[in-house]
Amino acid sequence: STARTLLQDTLRQGIQPFLSDATTSTEAIEMNELAGAFLLAEHAASAEQLFEASLAIDPALRDPLNNLAWLRLSRGTIDDTTRDLVKRALIAGPDDPSTLDTAGWSHYLDGARDPQAQQAVELLQRATSTREPSLESLDHSGDAFWRAGKREQATRAWRQVAESVPGRGARNRV
Repeated sequence: STARTLLQDTLRQGIQPFLSDATTSTEAIEMNELAGAFLLAEHAASAEQLFEASLAIDPALRDPLNNLAWLRLSRGTIDDTTRDLVKRALIAGPDDPSTLDTAGWSHYLDGARDPQAQQAVELLQRATSTREPSLESLDHSGDAFWRAGKREQATRAWRQVAESVPGRGARNRV
């Protein structure tokens, strides 16, 4: 793609275009950063191509594994490829809250493999056990708790989301 070629030319010139640490950055990391920029600009197809290009360079890099899995989940693609991306992302970052959220949400969406959402609950509890869990992870944990029959915990998670973002979200009246 043109973006990939531009990034490679920029790196060859010794210019580091993103905020990565220059002492530890690699072409794969820079490719992942560029993919993230495309994702923020709502160009998911370009982001996906760049995440894949990043993984072609470094197949064990956590962020593009996780982000590519998340993109696939967000469009409803739950297959062996998505499951493999999630598994590899967890190996690369077993304690990373974002990766744990993706893995938990994957289990939740793949209800046939996790009908009572037990694995989803476990992973999402780990994702939200940080000092400041993401609202998305809290919302996901609420959904998983609900499916697992843990109504009080689900309501508590959703309430935390609603109280953090006043006037926003479908669950602000929980």
